[in-house]
Amino acid sequence: GEVQYIDLLTATNNLLMLLNSRGSRAEMVPLLEQLVVSCREARGPQHPETIGTISNLGGVLYMLGEFVRARDTFREALAAFPPGTDERDRVLQTVLSNLCK
Repeated sequence: GEVQYIDLLTATNNLLMLLNSRGSRAEMVPLLEQLVVSCREARGPQHPETIGTISNLGGVLYMLGEFVRARDTFREALAAFPPGTDERDRVLQTVLSNLCK
């Protein structure tokens, strides 16, 4: 249920922050991939948490030099937002910024 999802989200985010601080980005990918699945199941594919997690996965892939996978992941995040939403504009800026680095 909701409590289990929040516990999973909190624990996974804490582990991701630890791995990032240690520079263990490759270890972050499977965790983020699983978190995307969990977010989709708990929140739905167009929820900002889901889209943010997809974008975070793209950012890690980009940092690992997996540019094609990163680009496809960023595009997936962008495509999840319905056109014309305020949230889309903010995420679009972030995603485009990540792609341009």
